[in-house]
Amino acid sequence: VAAAAAGASMAGVDAGTLSQSIAGSDAFAVLSRTQVFAPLNLQELSAVNMYIKHRSCRRGEVLVESGKRSDGLFVIFRGSAEVYQTRDGAKVALTTLNPGEHFGEISALFDREATATVAATDDLEILFVSRADLETILVTNPQLGLRLYGVIAKVLADRLAKALKKPLVWALSQERAVKQQASLTREERIANPKGAY
Repeated sequence: VAAAAAGASMAGVDAGTLSQSIAGSDAFAVLSRTQVFAPLNLQELSAVNMYIKHRSCRRGEVLVESGKRSDGLFVIFRGSAEVYQTRDGAKVALTTLNPGEHFGEISALFDREATATVAATDDLEILFVSRADLETILVTNPQLGLRLYGVIAKVLADRLAKALKKPLVWALSQERAVKQQASLTREERIANPKGAY
């Protein structure tokens, strides 16, 4: 898409036609529905889209590794990926990412180590903006940079709110399990020692 757009601009196609051709692409459609990019207008999306690269990944391939910095911002185009952490040597699944969902933005934009690993659960196609290209976007288009940081701040706030709710839900389910286990007779507890009822 970026190469086609660059060729079109060299051929003297006006910006309106260029935006329409970019907007008609599948990649552009996915970007426009992605939480990070959805609030951007057509001109801003077109500016970001010029830096988008398309990558294919094999099942099991690690795209972002916990404790390491991400190469950039990833958007799933086709396929799915799992997000997990390793705790005490065990893999703990956090979520599954599907087309239109993104990851890597915190590490890429804020130069932080990733807090989770993301791996392809099947053959995967992703849209990718490198860290260097994100920095170029932020420097050459400060207004767009501010909008992106604002959107990402909201994404982080939403994730934090969800994360704070999870421990409460888990604690309530554990409390319910303890009460159910306590209400069983001695024979029922012996027959069902793990509390699987």
